[in-house]
Amino acid sequence: MVIAIEKSDKPKRFTDHTVTRDIMKDLLSEMPSPAPRWQDYCPNMKDELFKGFLKKHEFASNYDKAMARTVWNRTMLDRYPDILKKAKERTFKEANSTSIDIKGHGPKAMKVDVWNGLVDHWLDSKWKNKSVAGQKNRAAIPAHKLHNAGSISFGEHKKRKEAKLKRSVSFLKVYDDVHKKKSGEYVSEVSKKIILGVFNFVV
Repeated sequence: MVIAIEKSDKPKRFTDHTVTRDIMKDLLSEMPSPAPRWQDYCPNMKDELFKGFLKKHEFASNYDKAMARTVWNRTMLDRYPDILKKAKERTFKEANSTSIDIKGHGPKAMKVDVWNGLVDHWLDSKWKNKSVAGQKNRAAIPAHKLHNAGSISFGEHKKRKEAKLKRSVSFLKVYDDVHKKKSGEYVSEVSKKIILGVFNFVV
């Protein structure tokens, strides 16, 4: 697969969003150790994972090849917490359990010893304290700043939605989408008032 990187002063992503998806899919199956954070991987482990990435892709230009490691590492740094969070939530659901002790019930693609090691990290008192602190920090985020866009820019969300619908989509529509839960409810009353106010003004 031939891939390219966005052209900017500080490129952060590959132009084809499926590359990011494939990177995280491969990581899930090739994860070498139960590291709770991407920063916890030693340089040698990161080098080996990147070599695997290089074997699967070609680059559109020398620029893309030169910037690949930087963007790949940024992708890992941004998405690593998300992939572990989603794996944990999916496991809770499949195991029909509300307990964090979910050893042996990890994603099929992940090595059992790696998953069990991650569970040990989550059970550790220090890690749980950090997790609780993180939840409190997220809870302190002003309501008008809550959204479900993750680390993906609104511009990228717009491109993906237009590709899916095969038509132009306004930024207002994208803004509306990323401020709604899967149920269709808005993530906060403040977001709802802002968005509906703008819609009424436009209409």
